[in-house]
Amino acid sequence: MYVPMPILIALAIVFLLLALAAFRRQTPRDPLMGARGAEQPRMPLAPAAPIPPTPPSTSAVAEDLRARVMPLLARGQKINAIKLVRDETGMGLKQAKDYVESLE
Repeated sequence: MYVPMPILIALAIVFLLLALAAFRRQTPRDPLMGARGAEQPRMPLAPAAPIPPTPPSTSAVAEDLRARVMPLLARGQKINAIKLVRDETGMGLKQAKDYVESLE
């Protein structure tokens, strides 16, 4: 039995459309999202809370840390110096970098 190619293509498209329509009816709707296609109002994002500044360390700890950072800077190991400052003080990356650069 010979069926022309355009008819086979048309039948395949109709079959796919019917299958897609049946599948869409069977998908459960998310109760939080509401009806499909309904635009939900968007809630504005709250601004991030500011990070509190780190407490200043005592001068004895600062001098000990400075004594350990200076040789690293002398050898050109700036990244290792920043890591050391962060580990010892709990500073953030920017604060530790600024501290190490102030020692250069």
